Amino acid sequence: MKTATITFITAVIICLTSCAVKNADETGMFFYKMLINNDIETAVSLIDKESLKHTPLEVWKEGLVQKQKRMGALLSYQRTKYYTDTIDNTTRVSICYEVKYSEGVMNEQLQFIYRDGKYYITFYEFTEATE
Repeated sequence: MKTATITFITAVIICLTSCAVKNADETGMFFYKMLINNDIETAVSLIDKESLKHTPLEVWKEGLVQKQKRMGALLSYQRTKYYTDTIDNTTRVSICYEVKYSEGVMNEQLQFIYRDGKYYITFYEFTEATE
């Protein structure tokens, strides 16, 4: 009985993690689609309001514009790995993407938080890929 309970709890945790990653990744894919379309306003609408208290919206926009100037057009993106964490009933997901631009490849990470029934971006980091 004890083994069955542990197996059930493990299965539930795996299911919840998979759902969290899938839903956060949908937000990430929408973010990248907006960047492909040069729609920075819609892309930054996915940023968590609490995060904007620490990094103002204009800083996010300027960072995206500067990256676009340096790296060129965004051509494609692919999820490479992910991490999840739930503390005090708040789920956070970090997803890494390999992103191809007309001028090179970047390793990018988006961090998400689940609030009000949606995943929002809390952090965005990018570095040039080393091949």
